[in-house]
Amino acid sequence: RGAEEARRIRPFADAAIEGLVVIDEDGSVLDANRSLLRLAGYKSVAAMPSALAELFPALDPDLLPVGADATALECRLSAADGGEVDVEVLLRPLNWRGEERRVLAVRDISERKEAAARIAHLAYHDALTGLPNRAVFTDHLSRNVQRAAEAGEPVAVLGIDLHGFKGV
Repeated sequence: RGAEEARRIRPFADAAIEGLVVIDEDGSVLDANRSLLRLAGYKSVAAMPSALAELFPALDPDLLPVGADATALECRLSAADGGEVDVEVLLRPLNWRGEERRVLAVRDISERKEAAARIAHLAYHDALTGLPNRAVFTDHLSRNVQRAAEAGEPVAVLGIDLHGFKGV
């Protein structure tokens, strides 16, 4: 009966877009769906590390909030190729094969992080040259003026104006 239930539920878990990892109370990996295997770059669950700490080195599952109202935490997934993937994780309780376990839902947020980094770069750098823009200059200048004032030292600013630079 248990084997039949596993065969019935496996396609359902594998159809999930998010990666799913079933862990026990010690943080041992018991099972994972196809999405997690693909995200982490493993061919099978047997090829994966058996400890959750090896997949998520900076994640302590005992510190993750559990339950329906728990919020997702960002961390990095160690992939099979040695790289890291930015992910968001949620932990939920699970009755798995008649025992109380936990399931970790893993969502790839790499594209979102890269887009945020690009937006931040565009906000503080010139589109033409890629150099820091006026906002960065103003920020650095105010910090240096404040630091110099606290130290009782003078500050000098040299401005160079290049006419027609964008045309060049």
